[in-house]
Amino acid sequence: MELVLIGVVLILIGFVLVFLGAATQAGQAKGEVRGAGVALIGPVPIGFGTDRDALMAVLVLAIVISLIWMFLVRF
Repeated sequence: MELVLIGVVLILIGFVLVFLGAATQAGQAKGEVRGAGVALIGPVPIGFGTDRDALMAVLVLAIVISLIWMFLVRF
């Protein structure tokens, strides 16, 4: 029962933090959006994005995750 209460409290804290973050950034819009994502199909990362720097950061992270995954599967 205690673990359920801890889980609910952590989820509520997460919602509050997201709300506060959105509220503090609402008036500071600069009009520039950067984003990138990656789809891991097995061990192969496929990247997409609107900014080259963000895409490179996400692809490096995806490659590291793929190497860790292959290491864990092998051993």
